[in-house]
Amino acid sequence: MRHRILGIIVLCLTPAASVSVAQDMDEQELQHRLLADIGVTEAELMQFGINLAGIIEPYGQYAHEYEDRIINASEKYVEVIGDFFDNLLQPMIGDIRTEATNFFSEDQYAKMMTLGYQVAENFPEAISFFNNIPCGDMAQLFLLPDVISLTEDQLVDLVAMQKEVITEIVGIEIVTNEENAELSAERDALLQELKNAETEEEKDVIQEKLSKVTFQRLTLMRDRVIQTQAKQKVKLDTLLTAEQIAKLAQIKQGLPDYLQDALAEMTKAQTDDNAESPAAWRPGINSWVPGQGAPKDLENYPREAPRVREPRGERRFPGSE
Repeated sequence: MRHRILGIIVLCLTPAASVSVAQDMDEQELQHRLLADIGVTEAELMQFGINLAGIIEPYGQYAHEYEDRIINASEKYVEVIGDFFDNLLQPMIGDIRTEATNFFSEDQYAKMMTLGYQVAENFPEAISFFNNIPCGDMAQLFLLPDVISLTEDQLVDLVAMQKEVITEIVGIEIVTNEENAELSAERDALLQELKNAETEEEKDVIQEKLSKVTFQRLTLMRDRVIQTQAKQKVKLDTLLTAEQIAKLAQIKQGLPDYLQDALAEMTKAQTDDNAESPAAWRPGINSWVPGQGAPKDLENYPREAPRVREPRGERRFPGSE
């Protein structure tokens, strides 16, 4: 479960970057069109990733401690995850949003979040756990305040829903591990073997085994996680007014054709991969996962100075002070 929750949140908050690499058509062409649509250059997006890494790094250190507590909490995990959400995730979400709203122009940020919401609504499989469990419905809970205006009371209720869905999904993983102790033990052993492997040949063999075990675990979790998200989505409709629901329906229809075509192709390929073989996810000992941010060795990494922007009016988000 290392970095799992941090990864999910970062994935939800940076949908444009994640979509740009999660498809099967010409990646460069799609990325160029996506960035042009938002009005952001590749260099700017790269710089934002570097800035994001600096923000996430201290939270990642504390996440290790919390995740150890969650793993060992068993039936008390709800209390531990609640503490985790209140004292780590919410502040991190606020810091990420503050950095994003300061770095990008107001129009760029609004476009990015709107595209992210449209992707999550129309193609929930595009935002997923290791290409196996779609989490687009959960992403909407975190993107919603950037897409439509919410009252203070609605923001409070929305944060409670975010906390609830995170708690239930982590609980599903804990229960799955307990119900399938042998499978979990096999996965842990393979991860240790992968860490100790010295040659690429050894790593390839272990990765193949780990991929199959991971696929089995995620398959066991999939239906439960999807049901949990569906329940929260129904609950969300009771939170919003008829006017807000109508506004979201209008936003849903605005997904650009080029992105809709790319995501449809990606979703079909992903479905075929999952149906035919568990080899779609191949973890490496140094593999990047969402939540790790940009590379730490930036000696020769291209970067540009952050742009100086005029202060704008304060924008309120869930978790902000």
